[in-house]
Amino acid sequence: MEAELPGAFRTGGTERGKNFDMKKRLLVLFVFLEINFLSFAQEARIFKEDFIIEKQSFYPSEYELFRPVIFGMEENRNNFFIYDYSQLNLYLLEEGASQTFKVQTLGDGKGSGPREFRNPSDICIVNQKVIISDADLARISIWDAASHQLIRSFKTKKFVPYRIACYDDKIIAYNSSGSKEGNFLVYNLDGVLIKGITDNTLSKDGFIDSGYIVADSTFIYFGSEGKSELKKYNYLTGNLVQVSNTIVGKIENKSRISISKNEDEITTKRASDFKYQTRGIGLFENWLIVFHSGRKDAHGSTLDFYNKVTLEYLFSEKIDHTFSSIDIKADKLLINSYDFERKEREFFVYKIKND
Repeated sequence: MEAELPGAFRTGGTERGKNFDMKKRLLVLFVFLEINFLSFAQEARIFKEDFIIEKQSFYPSEYELFRPVIFGMEENRNNFFIYDYSQLNLYLLEEGASQTFKVQTLGDGKGSGPREFRNPSDICIVNQKVIISDADLARISIWDAASHQLIRSFKTKKFVPYRIACYDDKIIAYNSSGSKEGNFLVYNLDGVLIKGITDNTLSKDGFIDSGYIVADSTFIYFGSEGKSELKKYNYLTGNLVQVSNTIVGKIENKSRISISKNEDEITTKRASDFKYQTRGIGLFENWLIVFHSGRKDAHGSTLDFYNKVTLEYLFSEKIDHTFSSIDIKADKLLINSYDFERKEREFFVYKIKND
């Protein structure tokens, strides 16, 4: 959406006409800001209990998965797809008897071939399809959740698909740096680019506006990792429609800093006082559920609930376990926690209640 800012007023006409024209333009500007840039003042969290009920837990290491960084779950079955950075491959933990799992291997390990991976960055599961993005290969691959076979893969060309979200037959890829097509690229399941959405307010510094996305039939919801900010885009029209601060108020981390340099490469990291904001995002009925960290180690234990229509904060719930990432599918919540006594990852499955 574009709006003409006041200051470029026409010359000529009566003084009364000029004043009326200015009032109209200021009204247009006010409406534009009111619709597109909603901001809620910092408030104290309202904590509630028993909206999230623990159902199950397991250790991925029991299935030889020691660095389960990227993961997702099916909506109707207790099956979990995990990319493990120790094995450098994609696996399915298929539910068996007595809350145990059968391990299925989907990929062929590290490499650039059709069934191989270099640096997977995100995963989403929809309609029995497992969709995984590979940042190094600038590629999105689609797998059949039932047969475990690769259906197809496609290149995103000069766009690095850092984050992805899925809804029905749409795949949305996100990168704050973007490309000439935009920061959000909407594809169909054949890999055909349908629409690009550009947001010029996003930081080109990937450490600041890296974040997490989720989608429904009309909107993309974005939570920034470096800023306490939520955004909502209409991916049918290509418009940014809402921006809101999270419940913690306005916070923006500093940019990245360089830590080493040689002839070919500059290595960077986040500033030492960088505190992660959104570390996961999901939808359940009319709620937008946001995992807020607020810590330097990217962990946390608080889930904030917002109205997905207005982005208005509703309430929060604190989980008994500290975790670093989440996945939400229908009324199921999966968290990636860490057992400090055993010094390994532990996954917990919860049921989300709406009453």
